[in-house]
Amino acid sequence: LHNPSEHCKNVIKQDTGLSILIPHDLGDDCADLIKRVIGLPGETVEVKGKVVYVNGTPLAEPYIANPCERGCEGKWTLDADQYFVMGDNRPNSYDSRGFGPINHSLIVGEAWVRYWPVQDMAVIPHPNYGTIPTAAATTPAATATEQN
Repeated sequence: LHNPSEHCKNVIKQDTGLSILIPHDLGDDCADLIKRVIGLPGETVEVKGKVVYVNGTPLAEPYIANPCERGCEGKWTLDADQYFVMGDNRPNSYDSRGFGPINHSLIVGEAWVRYWPVQDMAVIPHPNYGTIPTAAATTPAATATEQN
């Protein structure tokens, strides 16, 4: 994923599903980022409490060791060419919660192998999130509020 910050907009390159993205150039301040694709075009992503919802369905994220507890909440509806990405270190991650959804043109690849540090070398697992409804839904708390 190319760094989407404003001063890096001139560094854009050219597919992925719900997975992790691969870096391109780690040598400058416009370095690429590795993030999970959480939301696909047309979906609604909501972070409420420690839970991430896609179209109202909570994601099971066993890879998150330290969920974000403060300042992470929000709701984003993605346009036809937008993706929502999040880092695994949720309390400290520079991701779509801060810079917003990204366009497909910023995605450069998919990570399959971790090679550093050497003791953690492994094939990167790609979780199966199950079926996510295509129609935007609301979170359970929002539904309860709407009924009152």
